[in-house]
Amino acid sequence: MIVLINATAAKNGGALTILNGFIESKERDKSNHYIVMSPIEPKKKYKNVTWIKKETSGIATLLFTLFTSWFYCKFYKCEKIVSFSNINTLFPLKYKVSYFHNILIFEGKGVKYFILRNIIKYFGKKSCVYIVQTSYVKKIFIEAAGYGYNIKICWPGISIHAPKSKASSNSYINKIDDGKLKILVPITNIHLVHKNFELVQSLADFLAGNNIVLIVTADSNLKLSNINFIGMQSRDSYLALLDAVDATLITSTFETLCLPIFESLVKNKPVYVYDAPYVDGLFDDFGTIPGLIRFNNEENLKLKLSNFSKVDIDFEGDVYSPANWDF
Repeated sequence: MIVLINATAAKNGGALTILNGFIESKERDKSNHYIVMSPIEPKKKYKNVTWIKKETSGIATLLFTLFTSWFYCKFYKCEKIVSFSNINTLFPLKYKVSYFHNILIFEGKGVKYFILRNIIKYFGKKSCVYIVQTSYVKKIFIEAAGYGYNIKICWPGISIHAPKSKASSNSYINKIDDGKLKILVPITNIHLVHKNFELVQSLADFLAGNNIVLIVTADSNLKLSNINFIGMQSRDSYLALLDAVDATLITSTFETLCLPIFESLVKNKPVYVYDAPYVDGLFDDFGTIPGLIRFNNEENLKLKLSNFSKVDIDFEGDVYSPANWDF
């Protein structure tokens, strides 16, 4: 079977990580050939993958997914389309799979989210399988869109390969006094309200008085005591940073999954996580999560950071790395 992979908006971050994980999982698949349409070429060559450079954003992504992707399917004689754009083509096809990875579609305000959730509600039920990452996302999906959808939970796994070079991360880390506690804050856009960067800003005075430095993966001209902005990082640089820091801080009030939580844990680094509803969903799926430290306000976070100590995170087996790409 020939399968079209629609990932035209997967430029960086979690979306690109998910796409690469999916492609890598199909390396030994001799039954199918994959036509991958994305902005970034896969990291390696695969005999069963043909890559076509295609990048979209905003309304162009919506139109490509709903309409144009179907014509590519017909051109390449595809029987199946896997869309990593949350929704899928409106036209009939034998197999349609939609990877749903943005729960803001059901919770967010604005015209964009209104359009997307109504497309799912009125056009997305028939002949389409929806892939979600956790039981919490499935629950929110059903509450918002109703019953009758074919929804499959597939954990994406955590792939932590050794970075090729640590030079790019060390240039930041080497400037920091070894006696200071170094905490990574994986926010790439401090202006997104749900990332809750105001909480990070409020910590400035506390950090200076407690020998703690925050390393934020965003660009900013803000001058804040003990808060360093280093800009968006490549995958290798980000993993090198995880090796070099002492912990990770997640301040988001809203997430679909938040892969950086588990990337930090797999690297044996504790992660401080704002106690938002999606976190309860993670505990529902995994039970205990060693190394995940929840806080519910600024003072609570300060107290827990003040009592930081380096400990080995005791996992019972490799529970986060294995992925399910069976779709």
